[in-house]
Amino acid sequence: MNNLLIPFCLLISIVDGQNCSVYNPCGRNDYCRDTNGKWRCECKFWWNDTLCDEPFRGDESEIPRRHRSEYVSYSSGNVYFGGYFIDYLLWGYILVAFFTMLIWVCFEVFITFGSARWIQSILKLIIPTVLAVFCKEYINEILSRYVCLQYAGQVLAINNRRILMIFIYFNIFLDAFLGFVSSIIRLLQSVVAEIIYMCRLDYSPLGRKLELFDGDFNAYCGYIRSECAHRHLVMLVFASHLFNQLKMKQYE
Repeated sequence: MNNLLIPFCLLISIVDGQNCSVYNPCGRNDYCRDTNGKWRCECKFWWNDTLCDEPFRGDESEIPRRHRSEYVSYSSGNVYFGGYFIDYLLWGYILVAFFTMLIWVCFEVFITFGSARWIQSILKLIIPTVLAVFCKEYINEILSRYVCLQYAGQVLAINNRRILMIFIYFNIFLDAFLGFVSSIIRLLQSVVAEIIYMCRLDYSPLGRKLELFDGDFNAYCGYIRSECAHRHLVMLVFASHLFNQLKMKQYE
């Protein structure tokens, strides 16, 4: 309950201009600052760590920007969100359990029936390629930091332009081969990430620009928009405080 009273402490201290220690039962007086003889509470909003903290703070970097023409779509998505959330939660759990069991059974069969040589032969083909990719990434990072950029990468300013252009020229031929391997790894990562994040509607597997074609993600956006418009904590606390002040004046 103390966490829920922190926004109330902030609003009360700003409106009444008094010491917020009177309204702060959690005892976090170290957040109060005395500026020009006026007390101002600087308590942090603990609800910023929740799922929809960024839209509540006005940060729309993770969801599409709000448009007036989409208000009906937001309301419709808010209706679908509850059912979609339950379905995708169960479906995500089933997928993770199924593929985990499948992988475990495959390893068990290979080990039990003496087929470990198949695993060894596959690993002999995969491990050198993966090591080459990671080794090249570390080489690129080291050269970019200490050779190609000024001040060891602290400033985005090119240094040693000739060395950089020569390195890029010879790097193209190697990347033409590694790009094929990277595309396969990217495809596998997409499949694994989609299985793991199936139960999360706030994650769209289509990515930016195409996420608007994801109806489930649109339902999540509609839910968040409706929550921000009607259940914003600061707005509710401020409205409750004004209502209490109005009632107190009526009974005086």
